Amino acid sequence: TWDFKYLMLSIATSPDIEVEGEVIPSPAVGDKGGIKDDEFTPGRYDVYVLSDMAAEFLTARQQEMLADAVKKGAGLIMLGGRNSFGPGGWGRTPVADVLPVEVHPGDGQIEPPDGVRFVPNANGLNSYLLQIGSDPANTRKLWESLPSLLGSNRFGEPKKGAEILAN
Repeated sequence: TWDFKYLMLSIATSPDIEVEGEVIPSPAVGDKGGIKDDEFTPGRYDVYVLSDMAAEFLTARQQEMLADAVKKGAGLIMLGGRNSFGPGGWGRTPVADVLPVEVHPGDGQIEPPDGVRFVPNANGLNSYLLQIGSDPANTRKLWESLPSLLGSNRFGEPKKGAEILAN
């Protein structure tokens, strides 16, 4: 998909990051998936990025292995989309336990006509995750200058210990 292409290109420009990309072409059937189980061995990767992917693309064992890898220190970034989070069936998997928000099947995606503004709060403006300017004030201005997102996923409540960085 276009997002995979641009994500890979943008990450690959960093000399400090080694990236491997894998496209899973079709849903898993039973214990046969489109990716090997050893991709989820704890310690193999520092971070997993799932882009608009439904849970059915991983086997039940791979879902357990992914959750275990995250519990043992790997990062997990779930990019949204129509096939992600609740609508993607993740709320009924072991991965739901490691997500920072409650995920329900009916959460869905919202796509208002004017789009969705991504607005970092004070914590987000000071976080390395969202800081795109030289200081918090500059970061706020830069975020405000960006166009609205076409859509956003709706979530349940944040879990205990989750830190909200933006609305």
